[in-house]
Amino acid sequence: MCSILDQRTAIVGNRLFFSSGNYTFDDGALIHNTSSLYWLFLNKTIDVSGPIDLGIVGSIDLPSDSLTGGTSPVAGGAAGTFFYDHTTLYPYAGLVGPEADGINNALWAFNSTIDSWKLVQVEGGKISFGNNSEGVHASDSRTGASFYTGGWTMAYNGTNNGTVKFQSFNSDSPQWTFETAVNGIQGPNILKGAMVYVRKGKAGVLIAFGGYQTAYKGVEFAAWPWDRRPFSDIFIYDIFSNTWYQQTATGDLPDLRTEFCAGVSSAPDDSSFQITIHGGWDQLEGRAFNDVYVLSIPSFRWIKVDDSNNPDLLGSDQPGRNRHKCDVWNESQLIVSGGQITLGFGEVTSLSNACNKTYPPIKVLDTSTYVWRTEFDPSIEYSVPDIVTAVIGGNSSGGALRTSPSSGWASDDLVTIFEQTFNQLPKSYSKPSGKGGY
Repeated sequence: MCSILDQRTAIVGNRLFFSSGNYTFDDGALIHNTSSLYWLFLNKTIDVSGPIDLGIVGSIDLPSDSLTGGTSPVAGGAAGTFFYDHTTLYPYAGLVGPEADGINNALWAFNSTIDSWKLVQVEGGKISFGNNSEGVHASDSRTGASFYTGGWTMAYNGTNNGTVKFQSFNSDSPQWTFETAVNGIQGPNILKGAMVYVRKGKAGVLIAFGGYQTAYKGVEFAAWPWDRRPFSDIFIYDIFSNTWYQQTATGDLPDLRTEFCAGVSSAPDDSSFQITIHGGWDQLEGRAFNDVYVLSIPSFRWIKVDDSNNPDLLGSDQPGRNRHKCDVWNESQLIVSGGQITLGFGEVTSLSNACNKTYPPIKVLDTSTYVWRTEFDPSIEYSVPDIVTAVIGGNSSGGALRTSPSSGWASDDLVTIFEQTFNQLPKSYSKPSGKGGY
């Protein structure tokens, strides 16, 4: 497997699952979609220095053409996501065809304990927006709660303002609601940004940023309707109170961008949470990024990272990567999967439309050292990087001294929310099964 683009991804148990989108293989064919759900077992080392050996990739057929993500790559992307808990994946958004709009109030569910698909009814009414794409999303596998907002349909030009909350604590009878804020702002109105789940507050918080704002017509581009959001604008959703807040971040603000990815690592003592972002697209200059930044929480400080050994930058071309996905294993490794390898400035060329063995389909960043690895290693433990402790204080085990934003809290509510942290449950591992793989 040489390249992956616009796929949906999730880590459930000890497997990285991905499907939909488009792929290239070492068979001479151009990039195309497939009808498979793929996975990699993360309980053993994986060589990520080049194309992924299909001998270690597990797969099963998708149960519906609506999950394939289309018949060819869509310009600008049309990716969906997985809602998930500790055992089950539910493909959502980025759906195609007559089943995409959730007319039957149902989603396909993949039970990873028995590697089997089932169409399950979802209680709560026809609010799915299943054909939406490029919104922001996050899941809490601990409680089975997943969230989705923004994109091309929701919170778009002032319409459908709200957040889909999907609850799968009962996998045979999941529920969803369309949450509209009672207090505060209605939501971030984000297209092609990122959102992550953080174990703060009574029930966790969602932190969203970047991308385009779609609440109203922008002025930044003549031929594009929306402005990009500055990375000083951080949107926080308190799950317990169903309230959105906006907080100002400071520090080394990333260049404005969309189509990047993000993942979270918590300090061993939970005194800080590092949100690492990578890559993305600069619509103004017509270029892709291949850099790394980290947003440290609760100080809300951006830090520019001097990462090393990035496999995309070892040659002379120096391309960027956009439309990729991030998943974090054991706090310690940011698994960057897929994306478009984009070369140029203004006039750009994709280097991943056919099998190109120079640029691996999966990259792994050690989030303790910010060194890109040639091998995924499940045994690595996380420690807070020196570049982070130099800004927030403490040491590799935690002990952060900077525990509030230098600009001050935007709301007194946020003081209380970020004073609370609940423990992470021990990681549970699913039994290796399915066709192929380790």
